[in-house]
Amino acid sequence: MKAEYIFTSEKVRKFAALSGDFNPVHVDSVGARRTIFQHSIVHGIYILLSGLDVLAEHSNTFRKVSRTKATFHKAARVGETVYYDIQQLNESKCKIIAFDKLQNKAATINLFFELSAEEHNQNIADKLYEKDIPVEVQPQEYTTLKGEVDLLLDEKTLSEIAPNACQFFSNQYLAQIFGTTQVVGMQCPGLHSIYSKIDLLFDDEEPIGQKLALKYGVKAFYDAMNLVEIGVSSVGMKGNLTTFVRPAPVEQKAYIDVKKAIPNDLFVNQKAMVIGGSRGLGEVVSKMLAAGGAEVNLSYHMGQDDAERVHSDISKSGKEHTVFSWDIMNSDQNLSDYGQITHLYYFASPPVMNTSALVFDTELFEHLCRAYIDGLINVLEHISYVGEFTLKVMSPSSVFVEDPPQKLGEYASAKAAMEVAVKSLKDKYPKVAFFTPRLPKMGTDLSASLSGEDETYSDPLEVLFPILSEMK
Repeated sequence: MKAEYIFTSEKVRKFAALSGDFNPVHVDSVGARRTIFQHSIVHGIYILLSGLDVLAEHSNTFRKVSRTKATFHKAARVGETVYYDIQQLNESKCKIIAFDKLQNKAATINLFFELSAEEHNQNIADKLYEKDIPVEVQPQEYTTLKGEVDLLLDEKTLSEIAPNACQFFSNQYLAQIFGTTQVVGMQCPGLHSIYSKIDLLFDDEEPIGQKLALKYGVKAFYDAMNLVEIGVSSVGMKGNLTTFVRPAPVEQKAYIDVKKAIPNDLFVNQKAMVIGGSRGLGEVVSKMLAAGGAEVNLSYHMGQDDAERVHSDISKSGKEHTVFSWDIMNSDQNLSDYGQITHLYYFASPPVMNTSALVFDTELFEHLCRAYIDGLINVLEHISYVGEFTLKVMSPSSVFVEDPPQKLGEYASAKAAMEVAVKSLKDKYPKVAFFTPRLPKMGTDLSASLSGEDETYSDPLEVLFPILSEMK
């Protein structure tokens, strides 16, 4: 039995309210772009719920679940289609595989049944959770972390996103499953969590007079792996959750600290435009230019708050700087409003990670080429730089061109294609001097790793200073 399901942003928001897991990585597309996933992702438990819905649609015999085990192998992005295959189904167990368009496993779900058992359906408060902010837990707090979450279940919302599962499985069972994602995404590990595994056992305990809640407590924290094992229990249920702590977004140096390393008048004659100046290397370059006396016009696509934060910081230079919205793929804005630009710094930063190391994703490669090549040309066609000075353009490449790491083959190939394209653009744009330095791995959101081991990064200031000095 096979099926497919599209996890739209609307459905994901409904599941967040149904489960109480409002972690930004699921419901905030702007905030999620600064995580290791570079995109908002579907709750692992929502993928499990949809698997249950597929099973319920194709099953005509009621079964009480005695055990639920699942492993979430890779994240599914919001908006993507997930495919389901019920590979094994008999009276005692069922195995469901969820995978993406490239046949990479997203989840493996194992259900065990007890035909003779009576199903208990607790009277649960029929309402949604109110939106809340997840806890940001500090490492030293994990070993003693414990608590309890109340369980709710809004039947109308459940019927909208899983119409078959709500008829086949008890409210108590579903509410307890949903409660685990609220624990992981909102409480422990909370803000920077990754849900990896679930293993729950269910018995015949009756919920007479008992409050339906989910208790949790950390059983072990492995600092070297950023792994947290959590024990959970509720009426007629107990089990374990395995989670990881993902790295927090990388914060770049403040303007006041950058200023200490940059001579006051190093870039004083520049009227610069920084595409993608709201975070990462674009943010660092914006601060360096402002510290050296340049007039900076920085763009953002989604992160207006980030861009305004950078703008506020560099305004301490005393010069007037501007912030504007620009979509490298679609914008048709006349950038000549910003005057005669002398320097263009192009830091387009679309999601670059291929979540499978086994298959080269041609769609991702083509998307990156459009961002790095077509997007650059689009900017050149819309800015004003005709005058006595040659426009200097920095479009950074990467050392990964020479030695692509796992899961970044498309990124490295697209950067190599950009280098070749820039050489051919010199005839079309004779008044443009292109700079395509191959930058090393530096501390940015894109460089964040799941590993708890120490990572070696080059300091962005040290790497970029000689390049910007050469371009001045």
